[in-house]
Amino acid sequence: GISVLKCPSPAEAAQQMRTALPKAKALHEAAKVMGSTAEGLIRSVGFEPAVGFGIPLAERIAFFPRMGMAFSWQFPSPGNSTHRIFIDGYAPVLFIPVPHFYIGLGPALAVDVASSFAKQTQVGFTTEIGGYF
Repeated sequence: GISVLKCPSPAEAAQQMRTALPKAKALHEAAKVMGSTAEGLIRSVGFEPAVGFGIPLAERIAFFPRMGMAFSWQFPSPGNSTHRIFIDGYAPVLFIPVPHFYIGLGPALAVDVASSFAKQTQVGFTTEIGGYF
């Protein structure tokens, strides 16, 4: 993954991480500065077409699996731009306490198809809060 620390310089960001996590020696060795820029100069663009289907399980409970393919680009970066294309899925169970509002919890998976960095597979558990008109 990518972590961002907002600091005047990469060296100060690295020092913040070492101070906050002094016992994480392996993390200190693995962390590398990939590049730096002024916050106002970063430009990102991306989109993710997705499909999903809600399946009612009870009066206030639903299963809402969905799947998408995301495309993202960021400028500037080392080598002028970075890109990432990944397929992701999320399968939450939703609790609907009142009409048009829900709280969800479920497993998530994202698999890189193409990336300007090392390809990754991410597995996790995600929550969401949402509503609709």
